[in-house]
Amino acid sequence: MVGQLANRAQFGLILPSTNTSVEAEFNRMLVPGVSWHSGRIWIKNPDLSTSEAMVAFLADLREEMQRAVESCLHAKVDYFVMGMSAETFWGGKEGATEFVKYIQDLSGGLDVTTGAAACGKVMDTYKVRKIGIITPYQPVGDEEVVKFFEQIGCVVVGIYGMKCASATSIADVTGEEIKDAFKRVDSGEVELLIQAGTNLCAARACAELEVELGKPVVAINTRFHGFTGYKDPGLTNIRLRVHTKAKALLPYQYSLDADTNMYMHGLKQLLVLALAGSGLACQCTSDGQKGALADITATEQACISSKGHIANPGRKDVQCNAETRV
Repeated sequence: MVGQLANRAQFGLILPSTNTSVEAEFNRMLVPGVSWHSGRIWIKNPDLSTSEAMVAFLADLREEMQRAVESCLHAKVDYFVMGMSAETFWGGKEGATEFVKYIQDLSGGLDVTTGAAACGKVMDTYKVRKIGIITPYQPVGDEEVVKFFEQIGCVVVGIYGMKCASATSIADVTGEEIKDAFKRVDSGEVELLIQAGTNLCAARACAELEVELGKPVVAINTRFHGFTGYKDPGLTNIRLRVHTKAKALLPYQYSLDADTNMYMHGLKQLLVLALAGSGLACQCTSDGQKGALADITATEQACISSKGHIANPGRKDVQCNAETRV
């Protein structure tokens, strides 16, 4: 359902009551005409100091989830996004599918994006399989994350769990600590680095580290955002235009806050997603450096333009101009 301040769509966001990062990072990527409406899951005990405590935490979360979903339904939302990730990985690929069905049943059939589902789409988009993962979890959580990725065909070269002591302390992890964690699992064998745990404030750290390492470094909250209903033409008229030397024009749905530098790497991922969907290239490069950020300049309100190169495995690099406009 649309409203006076959201004439395109209203999204329901389900997150734990202890989470302070998801809404803040999502709001930095907010698209005009789209609103987010949060349903918070009551957390009885935020302790995550042991694997046993984490299992108990997730059991409590499942018990309280229905009320959070129902509170969003009161706002007549069009689409759901799960603003937590651990629960969506539990039980591997089959468990992830069952979780989506569970939320759809609770919501009366609305579509939903989960962390696990978005991860699968990231792997398909980047066409890579050898990955390094960081999480804020205890070993029991890391085991479930590895199980999911292996069951969708990935090779987990390394995983590092930061073993955060509580659900709230996850948000206290600094950007430098996040970068250090990624470097623990990175190697020449790793093709892509990815992060789980939505309460980690990882968007800026991932953007900066991607430039430093020259390979994709994907934050879960930007990953969520890129694979929500924004890609549905029925919800927004945002278009990515890529003009190649062949004058090709490729529409694609995405969003980015033009005034937020920490999300500049989102445009690179936007180009990757669009080109993958078009059958052209799957990697954006700038100044000849694979994985580098595109040169982005805000030219007007809610408009971003970029010039870079699109590396196409089957042909020479093509010059492109890309823009998002709302």
